[in-house]
Amino acid sequence: MELAKELVGEWKVRWPKNGWEATRTINKDGTFTSSDAGPGTWSVVDQTIVLKFRNYEERFELPLKPQGTKVVGWKKRELVGTKLDSLPPAPKADIPPVPKVAQPATPKPAPPPATPKPFVAEATATGIHRIDFKARIDSVAWIVIQDGKMFLDSRGSAPAERITVNGRKWTAAFNNGISEDFKFGSPLMPFNGKTVSAKLTKSRGSANILEQPAEANGLKLVIKLEDRASGAGDFDLVITW
Repeated sequence: MELAKELVGEWKVRWPKNGWEATRTINKDGTFTSSDAGPGTWSVVDQTIVLKFRNYEERFELPLKPQGTKVVGWKKRELVGTKLDSLPPAPKADIPPVPKVAQPATPKPAPPPATPKPFVAEATATGIHRIDFKARIDSVAWIVIQDGKMFLDSRGSAPAERITVNGRKWTAAFNNGISEDFKFGSPLMPFNGKTVSAKLTKSRGSANILEQPAEANGLKLVIKLEDRASGAGDFDLVITW
């Protein structure tokens, strides 16, 4: 009876090596439940209390020490069993009274923010977001615009020449067919999901939009300029969005 009194109740078993722990609730009728491996039965065998699970055993060594009993678990791991209702209650902390804090004066409302200046792009008098591009192209070139920057890709062909952008001459430096970025006088307006139009006003070749700006491509615009005739040809292109 004394053994049953010491044993019955809720135990916590812990593996000190890695901190793993679980509970065993031991009943008077020779059964128990666990928090990790299901129910089972228990019995006293050779000075140990054997908890039989479905496919392994745990052995609580006698005499029981509610605040630290040696337990041999799965694969002979050395566990420590503690009876939860044997732990001394935690001391109550003396909570000092909360001092009264003077309420701060109600702050004056902040003045409304100044109206920001509009984000102005290079555009026509009617406010259309527009780039006027002119160049002399031999064979093929690509215009790439992304993150407010523009560059030319002439790989496989001679670099574009006689370039102007919005009326400004651009003497672009090329490295392996890729130009430096063109520096716009004002920030380009973001595309913001708008459909871009690219129209030739003068050329013997063609201009085709290969990539419209979209979230999927990082809002990148790619336009292919192609001149299939012999020698270089002049391109006048208007890009709007």
